[in-house]
Amino acid sequence: MNSSRKTVLYAKNFYLQQELRGIMDFARGHGWQLEIPQMYGLPGHVRNWRGAGLLTDTGYYTEKLHSEGVKIVGLSLDPKLVRNSDAIVGPDNRRIGEAVAEYYLARGYRNFAACEDVYGRDDAFAARVEREGFRAERIALPRYFRSPQALKRMAERLAQLPTPCALFCNNDWESVSALNAADLAGIPVPDGIAVVGVGNEELLCTATEPRLSSVETRLYERGFFAARMLDRMMEEGPPVKQEQLLIAPSGVIERGSSN
Repeated sequence: MNSSRKTVLYAKNFYLQQELRGIMDFARGHGWQLEIPQMYGLPGHVRNWRGAGLLTDTGYYTEKLHSEGVKIVGLSLDPKLVRNSDAIVGPDNRRIGEAVAEYYLARGYRNFAACEDVYGRDDAFAARVEREGFRAERIALPRYFRSPQALKRMAERLAQLPTPCALFCNNDWESVSALNAADLAGIPVPDGIAVVGVGNEELLCTATEPRLSSVETRLYERGFFAARMLDRMMEEGPPVKQEQLLIAPSGVIERGSSN
């Protein structure tokens, strides 16, 4: 066994391909043993894990692990995670919401809607369109599981929106649900409703019809920077004060759902 290796856990509620690629590209040359658990049973895996560093977007057992000396870099702004991390590398949620609003405004939309978001992307989107004299409708969605009943309710809600409408969803999975709901409601995309997601996960964005427009949030860079920050802390110790790096998006990648 190579005792010089640094055992690192990458624990997330859902994996982001480009973020993980950035982490792996850094890890290969820096003596990491990277562990990637199945999402099923994730809390139990984190609870029983022992190692040197943790990259995560959840607060699962972070207080306990941090007290035991595990170096933690948070990959989201989950409040519990923020309290128990040595550093945060995450998306600039305010700029994400504003970027989508500016994209739609530049294309002449006058009707807007946003799926509710716990991290404030919807608020930033709404505030930006309000500065131009418009209002964004809010749409509530279950955060993870989308039952047939939830999809039907979303279809009914979309049917109530004035058309053409510019809809902002705060991730690509949510956007796919919106496309399915629009189809169920008989609303053409993008002519009746345009849809833009967040993350630009290529597999998701190119699997839909029409293909999904999405905000490029620089996931590869976020993963690489987070790994580099964690490696430094495992070598030198944690910073005296929590470091926080919020990375702005590079813009909307336009595909058929909004073109």
